[in-house]
Amino acid sequence: MVKKKKKKKPQKKSAYSDDDATETRPTKSLLAITGGGEAPDSGNRKNCHQCRQKTMAFSASCKATRRGKPCPHHFCQRCLRNRYGENAAAVAVMADWSCPKCRGICNCSFCMRKKGRPPTGILFPIARSSGYSSEPIDVDEEQELLRRRKMERDREIEVLKEEIAALEAALEVVEPGGGAA
Repeated sequence: MVKKKKKKKPQKKSAYSDDDATETRPTKSLLAITGGGEAPDSGNRKNCHQCRQKTMAFSASCKATRRGKPCPHHFCQRCLRNRYGENAAAVAVMADWSCPKCRGICNCSFCMRKKGRPPTGILFPIARSSGYSSEPIDVDEEQELLRRRKMERDREIEVLKEEIAALEAALEVVEPGGGAA
């Protein structure tokens, strides 16, 4: 058998020839320069706990302490508004705001798996198909509703305590001395 010699493919001339010194070559991409997926100013960026996006946009930081250290979690505006119905700008000025994770209501995939529940995933299509609008709930209205429920619950507890005291008094009348033999 006779081996055929492979033909060399003709080399294409580079758009940036060595003889043209005035022409500049393209610089390496930002990712290649920094060696990864971060921009050079990534020190100023914060990760959102919910969506895990690294952003320089405004984010709300938790003011609670965990194990004697400040909570490290941040939430971006979009996640706070869409997932929890909170306004990030209003939350940022609150001195005692604690993040959804510290309150135990975080629905990110990590926290949901930790609770033994399936992650929620992208909720927008589900909400839209169920007939909900894309507008979040009014936080002030929701807080007022929670305050009213707490007041009603406190009133019910007081009524129950009064009923228990009345029953104990009636029992004391029927069985003086507590019924001890």
